[in-house]
Amino acid sequence: DVERSRGLGDVYKRQVLYVVDGVPLTANGINAIDPSNIASVQILKDASSQAIYGSRGANGVVLIETRKGSKNSSHIYFNAYGGVQQLRKKLKMLDTRDFIMLNTEAYKNAGQASPWGDPAQYPLNTDWQDAMFRTGPIQSYDLAFAGGSEKLTYRLSGNYFNQDGIIIGSSFKRASLSLNSTFKANDKVEVGENISIAKSTQYLVGEGATSRVDLLSALSMDPTVPLLDSAGKYVPARYSDIQNPIASINNISKNHPYNNWSVVGATYLQIKPVKGLSLRSNLSIDLNFLDDKAFAPSYYVSAAQNNPVPNLSQTKAVGYSWTWDNTATYEQQLGDDHEIKLLAGVSQQRFSYDFIRGSNQGQPGNDPYLQYLDAGTANPAVGGSMVRWSLLSYIGRVNYNFREKYFLTATLRRDGSSKFGANNKYGNFPSASVGWSL
Repeated sequence: DVERSRGLGDVYKRQVLYVVDGVPLTANGINAIDPSNIASVQILKDASSQAIYGSRGANGVVLIETRKGSKNSSHIYFNAYGGVQQLRKKLKMLDTRDFIMLNTEAYKNAGQASPWGDPAQYPLNTDWQDAMFRTGPIQSYDLAFAGGSEKLTYRLSGNYFNQDGIIIGSSFKRASLSLNSTFKANDKVEVGENISIAKSTQYLVGEGATSRVDLLSALSMDPTVPLLDSAGKYVPARYSDIQNPIASINNISKNHPYNNWSVVGATYLQIKPVKGLSLRSNLSIDLNFLDDKAFAPSYYVSAAQNNPVPNLSQTKAVGYSWTWDNTATYEQQLGDDHEIKLLAGVSQQRFSYDFIRGSNQGQPGNDPYLQYLDAGTANPAVGGSMVRWSLLSYIGRVNYNFREKYFLTATLRRDGSSKFGANNKYGNFPSASVGWSL
């Protein structure tokens, strides 16, 4: 899914840029962050405020600050919640009698004899929406230790989140651990760090006409057949090639875990050599490890819905990005009416992504211990690719306000990107804004 704060801002249709404690999320998505650990969210939607991020912020910027420790106090926090989610409203469908009458009329209109016969011989009236949808529980547990002294603050927190989707076979689980601390050596020097580690597992049920599991099947499936026959096998639709949606989910989606490991962290050094001047160096890293394993077991429901030979596809990917920001900020109050703030800096970022995919067929069975590439015997295939890019940016910004009533902001960012052409490596991104506080 793609999130945007104000529509499309560039030709690449990129999503919002999330910046968490100064770390631009490039390798990871927002799912890498524990929501209970978020202290504040600021959305930069206008061109002036997000210009400091250059072209990366073309579709909006979301600034997220996580919770920190507090001075001269110590606290232990525990929070837990649970809930359920369910389908708000089911669609009203034809019952068995009306379903057969409508199908019989369709055969008649096509000039063909109907195979259905008397509706009275079909006693079942299976509700496939009830079979597909469920009440999904949600649970979350948070534990945090926070505190500090006059010079040191810290916060260590952990979270476990478990959510079952409203469609059978869909779920999301995440466990995360976060640590941040700051140390103020004196009035001029401060250092700090933050790191968040998370592991998530997701099972998705596809939607749409191109998916192996189409929600429309639950709305089109024959109500005259049961979920399972007396032998415990899935039953196909009568006189049509509509696939049994429950069989598709249990055979395909439940054998496709999507595992993610993420690490997001940063460390900084801030020095204030003279009054009004602040020098800050911030080094951050954004890591993501992916394991996407899809096993299709052998099964038979009907001639239109079967997989005679097991097959497996597995993808391993590693993405990482590091960013090094160095800025100088100067603030000066000029009399009682004027205030000016100047910022200048340089930023470097490098991104790398590598993945490899392997697939084959012919695993000797459907047991979990056979769901590996080494167990396959036929049609092996291997593929892979990589992505590399780097960015060097120079940043300047001026903020001026007069009596806290009139405001002026001017920003210039010059980006040098490896994505640009050889003869046009740099692009300038200026902006300016004025404001008036009523």
